[in-house]
Amino acid sequence: MKVHFSVIFVFAFLMLTGETFAVPSKTGVKNKVAGKAAALRSEKVKASSFGFNAEDATECLQKAINSGAKVLHIDNVGKDYIIGKTIRLASDQKIILDENVVIRAKYGAFKSPPRPMFYIYNRKNVTIEGRKNSAIINNRKLYRNPKIYPQGEYRHIFLVIGSENLTFKNLTLKESGGDAIDLQGTDPKNPFNRNILIENVLFDGSMRLGLGIGSVENLIVRKCRFINADGTPPAGGIDIEPNKPFERLVNILVEDCVFENNTGSAFAYSPSKLNSTSLLDNCILRSCTFRNNGEDLYIHPYYKVDDKSKPARGNFLVDKCRFEGRVQFRECTESFDIIFRDTVFGTHKKMKRHIFLFVTQTPHDLILGNVKFENCHIDNTFLTPSVFSFITNGKTRLAPNAFSGTLTEKKNGTVKKVDLAKITKDAVAYYDKFARYVPVPSPDIKKLALPDKNIPFAAPPAKNIVPFRGGEFLQYAEKGKETKIKVITYNNTYDSSIGIVVRDPAGKVIYRKAYVPGSQDVISFVPEKTGIYSVTAKSFNSVALIGEKGSAWKITRDRYALLQPNGRLYFTVPAGVTKFALGVDADPEERITIYNAKGEKVLQKTVGKLDILEVKRKAAEKDEIWSIEMLKASWSVNIRIYEPLAGLVSPDPALLLKVKK
Repeated sequence: MKVHFSVIFVFAFLMLTGETFAVPSKTGVKNKVAGKAAALRSEKVKASSFGFNAEDATECLQKAINSGAKVLHIDNVGKDYIIGKTIRLASDQKIILDENVVIRAKYGAFKSPPRPMFYIYNRKNVTIEGRKNSAIINNRKLYRNPKIYPQGEYRHIFLVIGSENLTFKNLTLKESGGDAIDLQGTDPKNPFNRNILIENVLFDGSMRLGLGIGSVENLIVRKCRFINADGTPPAGGIDIEPNKPFERLVNILVEDCVFENNTGSAFAYSPSKLNSTSLLDNCILRSCTFRNNGEDLYIHPYYKVDDKSKPARGNFLVDKCRFEGRVQFRECTESFDIIFRDTVFGTHKKMKRHIFLFVTQTPHDLILGNVKFENCHIDNTFLTPSVFSFITNGKTRLAPNAFSGTLTEKKNGTVKKVDLAKITKDAVAYYDKFARYVPVPSPDIKKLALPDKNIPFAAPPAKNIVPFRGGEFLQYAEKGKETKIKVITYNNTYDSSIGIVVRDPAGKVIYRKAYVPGSQDVISFVPEKTGIYSVTAKSFNSVALIGEKGSAWKITRDRYALLQPNGRLYFTVPAGVTKFALGVDADPEERITIYNAKGEKVLQKTVGKLDILEVKRKAAEKDEIWSIEMLKASWSVNIRIYEPLAGLVSPDPALLLKVKK
C-alpha cells in the first residue's frame, strides 16, 4: 500500500500555519475609486452597511461580497439574514459570521431550479468562519413536503466547483436540503477542487449529506460532527463519490470526527466511477467515532461499466477508529488496498446477522478481495450469528487471500482470534457456487411479440400488484389505438419523486412526469407507430405499472429490486428447458414460493442472503408461464433471472410479452 504520509503531513502543516493557504493571488478588485478599495482592504467591513433588509437580505450580502473587502463581517443586527437566491462568493476574501448571527434560507425560495444557498465556482483564497452561536440554516423539513416542493437532492448550503485554497471553520450548518457542503468537479474545465480545510464544523440534519466529495486534491476534515442526516439517500455524514473518470481523489484526511444518528451510511468511500485513467490515491479515516447510524461505513471502489473499463488502483486506510455498526464492502477489487489499523468494531442491539457485509452486484467478471486487518478488535456484545456475510451476483469470484492480518473477537468475556483464512476459504467456495449461473441479458425489443392465446398459466390472484424499485417497463401498442398504463406509486420513506418517461419505438420521448410518492395516475396516449414502447421509472421509492396485453418489466442491471412486495411475478420458461434457476435475496428474510404453470407449488424456501433456487420440470415440449411469490415482505426482495430464461416478468401472466423464436 502506497500511503504517502509525508505528503499528508506537509499539507497539514501548511493548513495549520495560517488562516488560509499561503498562495499569492494575482486577482485584484478593480474599483474606480482607489481610496475606497484601499479602505475596504484595511477596515472591518460590516455586511449590514450595504443595505440590510429584514425580509430579504440577499442583495445586501451579495453587494457586501462584491465590494472587494478582504475581511467581511456579517454583523449581528438582531435579526436573521434571510436569503432567497443563490449568493456567489468572491476570491481573496474572509467572511466572518459574528456571534449569534444566523443566515437562513427564505421560506418558499429555492423551489425550481433547486439551487444552493451559496455557490463557490472557480474561486481562490476564500475563508468562511463562524463565531459563537452563529449558524447557516436551510429548510430541509419544508423541502421534504412534496406538496410544496419538487423533490430533489440539490438544495445544498455550499456548492463548490473548481476552487482552491478554501477554509470552512467553526461553523454550524443545519437542515440542508441536499448537502451542507458539496465539493464537485463536474465541469471538465475545472475538474477538481484543491487545498480545502474543513475544521470544527457541525453538520446537523442534512437531507442528503453533511459533506459530499466528488473531486478534490488535498482535503483535511478535522474535529467535525456529522449528525442527524435524514431524507434522500445516502442520508449520511460524508460521501466520497466522483461522477466521471476525469475527476480525482488525492490526499484526503478525515480525522477526529464524530458520526452519529444518521439514517444512512455515515461514511461512504465510493470512487466507483473512476477507472485506470483516473487519479486516485491516499484516503485516510483516522481517530473517528461512529454511533447509532443506519450503517457506519460503506466502501465501493469500483463499478465495471463495460468489459473494456479497468479499475483504478488506490488505497483506503482506516486508522484508530471506533465503529458500532455495520461495515459494507461492495465491488472491492483485488487491485485496491483496504487497510484497517488499530480499529475497534462494536455491536448494537439492532444488528441482525453480521458486522462485515461483502457484496457484489456487478454483472461483470471481477476478482474481489484485498482487505487487511492490522491489530483490530471486535467487541461483540449483541451479535450472535456470523461476523462476516457475503452476497454475490454470480459472475464475480473472491481472491484466495481476500482477508488477511490480525483480527480478534471478544464475546462473553472470552477473546479469540478470528480465523480469517477459513472465512476466506469458505467465502471463495460460496462465490464459486454462483459463478456458473449467467444472468440473462436484457431482451432485444425488436424480438418481442404479443403473448400466445393458448399458453398455459395459473390465474393470478385478485389485485396482484407487485411494486418495483424503478426499472424499465415495456408495452406493445398499435398505431392509432389508444393505449393506457396505470401508475401506482409508493412511499418507501425516501424523499424523492418518481420520474416516469415514455418513449416510442424509435426512442423519442412522448411523455414525462415526476410523481409524488403515494399517488396514482393513468398514462394515456395514441401511438403514431406500432411497436414496443418503453416506460422508464426512476426512483428510490417503488412504483407499479399496469399495462395492457403485451407488456412486461424488462430486466434492469441483472436484477429486479422490489420494496415491500406482496404477490406473484410471472415469467416464461421456454420450450426445451428442463431445469432453470432463480437467484433471490431478501432483507429481512422472506418466504419464497415457486409455482408451475398449473399453479402447483414446486419449491418453497426462506431466503435471506443470496440463494439459488433450482427448479426442474418433466414436460418441456412448450413454453409455460411459471410464477414466484413473495408474501408480505417487510422491506426488500431482489430477484435475479439466469439463462436460459427470458429477462421479462409481469404481475399478470395474460399480459406477458414473449420472445420470438
